[in-house]
Amino acid sequence: MRKVSALLFTSFLVIQLLALFLGYQFLSNPPVSPFSNSNNISNSYFLFAYVLITAVLLLLVLKVYKGNFLFLALEIGLIFFSAIQIFSLFLSSLYSLILSFFAIGLRFSFPSSRPYLLSFAAALVGALLGSWLGLIPAILLAALLLVYDIVAVFFTKHMIELAKSLSSRGAAFSITVSANSTKNKESFKNPNVSKSKVSKQTKSANKKKDSQTTSSNSLETIELGTGDLVIPAMIIVSALNTSLSLAIVALAGSLTGMLALIYLLERKKGYYPALPPLAGGAIVFILIYLVIH
Repeated sequence: MRKVSALLFTSFLVIQLLALFLGYQFLSNPPVSPFSNSNNISNSYFLFAYVLITAVLLLLVLKVYKGNFLFLALEIGLIFFSAIQIFSLFLSSLYSLILSFFAIGLRFSFPSSRPYLLSFAAALVGALLGSWLGLIPAILLAALLLVYDIVAVFFTKHMIELAKSLSSRGAAFSITVSANSTKNKESFKNPNVSKSKVSKQTKSANKKKDSQTTSSNSLETIELGTGDLVIPAMIIVSALNTSLSLAIVALAGSLTGMLALIYLLERKKGYYPALPPLAGGAIVFILIYLVIH
């Protein structure tokens, strides 16, 4: 596997494994949930409506608000919230609070830490959603978002517009894996999660951005939306609540989808919805496993 593709695959795997670990902690000691019944499918419709409303609000804000501070504040709030949630699993409230402020300080003192902090946030959000939703609601939500992803990228194209607008504001709603062919360097940057938005389209779309492929057709740049990290993680953690075997099957399905996505991106540049292969792969593998067993 080529270097950039291998880095993307490895990063995706590590984040999913981290979400699985956090999900195990949440399932052992359930956090406060907004849902009284995790198996109620109305939870899925509520979260899906939340995503749609958020997308509309983002489009409106981008048309009216011309600054960057709001997006920075959202990013800092996300990092702080995620750090509090993760540290509180192992430490007292006081130490969790101190370390969360330290994480914010790290973000400003060392900007290169930004992608890693936000990747932890992606894993955290996926684990939380998975612990809040039963398997059927989680699969239903992923299926709804999967279809929406296709429509938003290929038909209405409003997520591409949203992506370009957010990019121009310096808002980080995707991870970028790139390599400088002349220096043989790789970078991993710009992850964020905000209300299940993904990619620079803010909704699970991938772009092999401005990449010039070599004679061997290798990738120089791939962008993967952070929502594309969150939703597979949600399915995996929700499956873990049924059994570890089912969670491993879901992870295998997502990884298979990632390989398919990389295969596509290596052959044709552009914007593509990532949830169909990533979340769809997990769903298909789960269904096959349940049918067999």
